[in-house]
Amino acid sequence: MLHRAGRPRRIKRLVTGLLACLLTAGAGRSPHAGDAYNPAESAVPLPAAPGALRQPLSRRQGGFGHTNAFGKPCLEYQFSPQRHVTNPAIADYVIIVTNSCPQPVRVELCPKGSYECTKVSLRIYQRRDVVMGSGPFIDAFPYTARELP
Repeated sequence: MLHRAGRPRRIKRLVTGLLACLLTAGAGRSPHAGDAYNPAESAVPLPAAPGALRQPLSRRQGGFGHTNAFGKPCLEYQFSPQRHVTNPAIADYVIIVTNSCPQPVRVELCPKGSYECTKVSLRIYQRRDVVMGSGPFIDAFPYTARELP
């Protein structure tokens, strides 16, 4: 019987100790109405990947433009020239397209000034390497990308 009588006191001490820990953990200054706004995500757009000479996609240019829940584009593009083993002066022009959204996306990639486009379908969270052609090794490959509905 004695051990049961002491149990409510132990529970009460445990609860007050937990509350004290929670209150002191949040003792940092919380934001107030007059404070400056600091967004969690940077409002500055990220720089383009090295070698990417693609113009940003906008709805006025005829693109569809899938976005995630935070309003960021679903697709990321990166140009990666891959040299041939037998002749390093020749390279394949590879564009790496990554879908970072939980929805399938279709995109059309075209070399700049050409009508020979490649249509690519990406499943959710998929990465695809698209070979746009081959030729002499270059650091930048001008291309256009247009998301399809």
